[in-house]
Amino acid sequence: MKEEIVMLGTSRNIVDDWIKMGKTELIMYKIKEIVKNDPLLYVTPDTYAFFVKTREMDEHQNLKKETDFINQIEIDIKNSERVSIYLHYPLCETPLCKFCHYIKLSANKKNKLIMELLAQEIDKFIEKVPSINGKEISSLYIGGGTPSLMNENDIKSIFYVLKGLNISMDCEKTIEATPKTLTDENIAILTNYFNRISVGIQTLNSDILKKMHRSSSDKKMILDNLHKLLYVSNKKSIITNIDLIYGFPSQDSESLINDISELLNINGGPSSFTLYRLRLKRVGEDISELMKDYEKDPKSFPDQFETYRMKVLATDFLKKNGYKEGPIGWFSKNASPKVYSDRWSSGVPLIGFGIGAYSYTDNVQYRNIKDPDLYRYYVNLRNELPISTAAFLDDEMQLKKKISFYLKQMQNIELDVQTKTIFADLIDRKGLFNIKDNKLNLTEVGSLMVEEIISGYIWKDVKIFFSH
Repeated sequence: MKEEIVMLGTSRNIVDDWIKMGKTELIMYKIKEIVKNDPLLYVTPDTYAFFVKTREMDEHQNLKKETDFINQIEIDIKNSERVSIYLHYPLCETPLCKFCHYIKLSANKKNKLIMELLAQEIDKFIEKVPSINGKEISSLYIGGGTPSLMNENDIKSIFYVLKGLNISMDCEKTIEATPKTLTDENIAILTNYFNRISVGIQTLNSDILKKMHRSSSDKKMILDNLHKLLYVSNKKSIITNIDLIYGFPSQDSESLINDISELLNINGGPSSFTLYRLRLKRVGEDISELMKDYEKDPKSFPDQFETYRMKVLATDFLKKNGYKEGPIGWFSKNASPKVYSDRWSSGVPLIGFGIGAYSYTDNVQYRNIKDPDLYRYYVNLRNELPISTAAFLDDEMQLKKKISFYLKQMQNIELDVQTKTIFADLIDRKGLFNIKDNKLNLTEVGSLMVEEIISGYIWKDVKIFFSH
C-alpha cells in the first residue's frame, strides 16, 4: 500500500513533477506548503488536543441564576421539532485504556448506583424542562465507558426512565460496545434493543492494543466476536459501526489499510467505519499516561503529516470499497448516522445525561460535573442539575457553532457579511476552500485539516468558563 514519494525537483515545468507524484504525495505537498506559511495550522502530537469551548462570561452573565439558564433550555427545546439524547455510562473494563479521554470508572464500582443516578438526573431534567415531554426523540446514543457491560435489566431500566419521552419509531438507538463484551448472549440482547451498534476496535495490532492497556487485545477474539455480531446484525438489519484510531506509536499507513481490509472481509464488512486521529490528552487535563509515552519517545508517534497520509489512503481505500464519507471521518455504505447528521445539519438540540455529559441547544451549551462524588452530591442532595460548565451563546457564538458543524458535515457555507468576517483570515489560503456562487466548501486538503481550521481560526478567541 505504500506509495513512492517523489520530491519536487527543479524541473522547468513543475507539472512534469506533479505527474510523477502519486495523488497522496501531491496532497501532502499542498498541505506542507499551507502549514509552512501558517503556524496556526501546524500541530504536533502533544498539542493535538481538544475541549468543548464556551465564551468567558462577563460579570452580568456570571450573575444569571440557574432558573434563567433552565428557562432558556425550556424555550429552545419547545421551539425545536425534535431532540437528540446522549447517555454516558462511565463503567469500564480494567485496566483503563490509555488513549481514552472520556469520563470512565473501573467496572468494580457499583453498577446499581450508576443506573440510579442516571434515572434521577433524567427525572430531574424532565421536571425542570417539561417541554421535553412528548418531544420527538430522533436519536438516542449510549456511550462510555463501556455501556455493553450493562445487563438486560439495566437496559430495560433506561428505556423505562425514558418512557415518558416520545422515542420515534425510526429513532436511531445506538450503543457502544467492545469486542470482548460481544458474547452470543450479549449480542442477542443488544440487537433486540438497539438498531445501531458501534464497536470500538481501534486497531487489530495486538502489540499496540496491549501497550494501550486494552482489555480487548486478542486479535482472534476480536475477529471471531465481530463475525458473530455481523452475522446477527445483517439478519436483523442492524447498523454496525467500527471505530478505528490512527496515529498510535509505531503505526503506519500500511497497517491501517491492512486492518480495514481484514474487517471488510468479515461477512461483507460493517455498515460504517469511523476514523479518529489519536489525541494524547484533552486541554486542561493532567498529563496523561499516553503523553508520558510521547515525552519518552516522540519519534515513535506518527507526526501530523504522516497521520494525514494515513487518512488519505484510508479514505481512498474505503471509497473504492463502496463507502461514502460524511460527516468528515465517518464512512457509510448507505446513509450517514442520524445522531450526527440530525444535530450538525439540522441544529437539533443535544441533551446529555451522566457524569461529564455535554449538551447544547440553540442558545446555551453546558457540560455536567466530571467528578463522580460531586456529581452524586448534586443529583442526590441538591435540587439542581449537575452542571459544571455553562454559557449563554451570543449571536457570534451561535454562528461559529453552526459553521463548525457545517464544516464537519461537509456542507456549503453561505458567504454573507458575518461569515466573511469569520473566514477573513482563511478565504485567501489557497487549497483549503472552494468558492462558487458565493458559497464556500472544503477542498480535499481542507477536509483533512478541518479540526485545525476550527480550533485555530473559528474558535481561536474563545475561552472556558466554569460555573462551579
